[in-house]
Amino acid sequence: MKDGQVLDALWEASADVSDFIGAPAESQVVEVTSVLPKVRLPGNGHRIGQTAEELGKALRDQDLFERDGIVLMVNRRGRLSVMTSEKFHSWIEDYVAPYKLGEHGEEAASMSDKCAAGVLAREQLS
Repeated sequence: MKDGQVLDALWEASADVSDFIGAPAESQVVEVTSVLPKVRLPGNGHRIGQTAEELGKALRDQDLFERDGIVLMVNRRGRLSVMTSEKFHSWIEDYVAPYKLGEHGEEAASMSDKCAAGVLAREQLS
């Protein structure tokens, strides 16, 4: 293989991997289409308190409790356990459809641990 052919081969290979790295292509944006209540995540002018309030309303019927500033949940064994931010951000996805506003409107998104910690600390959640 000559130098020019090697460069051509590398160029083609790098074009093929572009689908797997970087920002998602337009066709990969997931819009929010769910029967679950939609909850907008903070950002673009939407504050964390607003998100906490929306979650509080949507999760009102779930077994979440607050005691002395600690959020507790009833686990599968019927016992109380601490709701950590690591648990919370994935747990809510069973009950709500979190989204953010992006270039294409409402886009499905997961809550970050930092956002989950902030929401758990807010009184609006309870």
